[in-house]
Parts: sequence; C-alpha cells; structure tokens
Amino acid sequence: MRRLAVDTCTTVEELAFFIQSLPCDHILGGVPGEDGRVMLYAADATTSNANDIPLRDRLAARVAVEVVLQRVAGMPGAAELLRNVEEQFEDDYGARIGWLLPPLTILCRIYKKTINAMSYVPLPEHCKHDFSRCASERDDALPSRLKPDQMQAIEQLIDKLFLLPKPGKMHGRLEDAGTD
Repeated sequence: MRRLAVDTCTTVEELAFFIQSLPCDHILGGVPGEDGRVMLYAADATTSNANDIPLRDRLAARVAVEVVLQRVAGMPGAAELLRNVEEQFEDDYGARIGWLLPPLTILCRIYKKTINAMSYVPLPEHCKHDFSRCASERDDALPSRLKPDQMQAIEQLIDKLFLLPKPGKMHGRLEDAGTD
C-alpha cells in the first residue's frame, strides 16, 4: 500500500503526485504519525465502504490535505478549486481519489507556475548589499541589532527587489494606460 508522510513541508506537487499514483475508486485516509505527521493512504472503496475507514482516519486525511493546500490559498485561480477539494471531504463517505484528482492536478499546476515565477535568481556580487560592515559605517543603527539570519533575509529581499522592473519602464506603461 502506497503512503505519503505529510507535514508542514509537504508541497502541493508531492500531494498531487501521490494522489495521481492511486486508483481512482479508492478513498483517502490518514493515520497520525510521529512528529505531527499524517500518513496518507488509500483504501479500496470497491471491497469496503466508507464505514470501514474510521472517521478519525478520514478527518486526519482532511487536515493533512488542508495543511498542504494552505500553500496555494492566496494564489490566483485557486479559490474555487480549494472549495471543490473541501467539498469532497464534507460527505460521510470520505474523499474519493477520483474526485480529488482533477482539482489537485490543477492546483499543482498553479503552484508550480507561481513558485517558478518567484524563484530566486542570485545576482552578481557587485549588486549585492552587505550588512556585515561595522555599525559605524552604516546610515542607521537599526541593522546592528539584527541577527545574522535576519540580515541574510534582508539581503535576499533587496536582491529580489533589483529583479523587479525599473520604475521608468513601469511609469511609461502607466502613462500609456491613462491616455485612453
């Protein structure tokens, strides 16, 4: 029996691949595991009915799927698909793999497109900002109170800002849009 260990680091892509690997006539269940993980599994619905799958297992599967799908909650085009997945878990029969497969496949595509569009591209060294200088060389004293991991996060954010379109280009587009 195939299983997937789900935790807060499980991606939508991993969940979708797992669901795609299961027979469509099976029902999704989950067993709470160690360290807060949930082990998702599929039970054959043709040889048993939903009552053979404990309510606790069906609820664990629902929670695990909801935790994974939080990653796409704010992404464009995901709201209706998320509602569709939620509806699959509302019945007492459990969520059938065949019913979950279409919305999860599309949510996986949305997730991959959005994550790929946001991927981090390292900049050449001459564009990087350095927060590791001594505090007397800085414009303000606030960065000196930052922890090393906070400084690294700020550096990454600044690097990503440099990847955004230049203000002049955006301003030109706004003017063109306003002249109609």
